[in-house]
Amino acid sequence: MTTLTEIVNSFNADEITLNNWEPVLKVRKKPIIVHAIQLHFPEGFSVTTKEGVYLRGKPGDYLIFGVEGEKYPCDKQIFEKTHDIVTEDE
Repeated sequence: MTTLTEIVNSFNADEITLNNWEPVLKVRKKPIIVHAIQLHFPEGFSVTTKEGVYLRGKPGDYLIFGVEGEKYPCDKQIFEKTHDIVTEDE
């Protein structure tokens, strides 16, 4: 007999879309401050995440330092759509 844990651990979420799964929640990210550095290495850069996943960033992408010290790359266009630069006063 297959346990619920085995089902959850083996499910591939690649097939889930906003149209074929319920409930879909509409959410807003909390306004937390993180730190970021834009990197311009010609070959791009790589980083190992807190979860041990090896990720690559392209030249001009950002390296983000999360609230728990985790590091991850963020595409330049996505970063500019989802982040605002914080001034020293904030």
